[in-house]
Amino acid sequence: MTALGALGVFEAAYWAFHMFKSERESEPLNEHTFISRAVFADARLWVLNYWGELSSIIPGAKARVSAGLADRVLDVCTADGAVQILSCAREACNTWTLRRRTEGGWTTLATLPAESDVLAALSCTRARTIVLTEHRLIQISDGKSVPLRLSQKIDGGIRVSLHLTPEHVFVGINVGEWGGGVRRVELETGRVSVIEKITGGPVHAIVDDPWQPGCLLAAIGLVHLGARGWIAGLCEQDVREVYARALGNPEDPDEPGRARSDSFEAFFGLARVGTQLVATGIDGIYRFDGPGEPARTPLPEFETIGDVEVSFALPDVVLVRTNINRQASLGGAVPLLVPR
Repeated sequence: MTALGALGVFEAAYWAFHMFKSERESEPLNEHTFISRAVFADARLWVLNYWGELSSIIPGAKARVSAGLADRVLDVCTADGAVQILSCAREACNTWTLRRRTEGGWTTLATLPAESDVLAALSCTRARTIVLTEHRLIQISDGKSVPLRLSQKIDGGIRVSLHLTPEHVFVGINVGEWGGGVRRVELETGRVSVIEKITGGPVHAIVDDPWQPGCLLAAIGLVHLGARGWIAGLCEQDVREVYARALGNPEDPDEPGRARSDSFEAFFGLARVGTQLVATGIDGIYRFDGPGEPARTPLPEFETIGDVEVSFALPDVVLVRTNINRQASLGGAVPLLVPR
């Protein structure tokens, strides 16, 4: 689940992984590099780690600044350029508090009973905020919350992504080597349905398809003893491959002229930025100006600011490396894509 919602299911896996050394480093993995969410607002990058600690980095600064919250932050989102968080007391997470950052402080918007439920993800729009849990869909507007029971439990993962449409919320689930998929939840009824053809692949982001109205695109990626992934298109129940790129792609010596590849680009970020669709993978940044082949450029250089690897080199997006997927895969750090 997002942030600390994963504690119950994945804490044992995390500590098992945390106890041994990284394959690439002689030092144990740094818990601050387990970034569960990152957003850009108020002219700065906000990063939330696995332990519910929220901090920010101003472009050009050389330090990461704590948000100064005593609460455990469960998730973070942005609406109208403002940061919103869902948090609870660290000692007893029985009540969730929705807050918005205004004029350098935090204003309470609503309080919700946790009901021993597990948060999946938080999503903000100008009109409303969506809180999705394993069992409930809660819509918050003008300080009023309307809970709705889901027709079936949504099992989250390491990191859950939400995408809102006028009638549905689409849920992207990433469970690492154990897969993932997409769930569709009806906003009016709470009815949950499974997008069958995307089950099995860790989903990291869902956006509207810029070139096919009413359709969606999903970024799928996994690095676990090799890389694999693709960008999927979704129109109702019809799922198609929009883009995939083989890595290396050597010639098969047994069948001359036939391309062979053991790995495909794994996509961990996807966003609409201006008129472009931008995706990030382990092998670069992909910019789509239309439904055809994208322009690919290498990942920029990253700098370490307060233990977090970040790049402000691009004018329209920020990149943040996270190790959080190591809870359920044997891959290294992967880049999160954050629109400015």
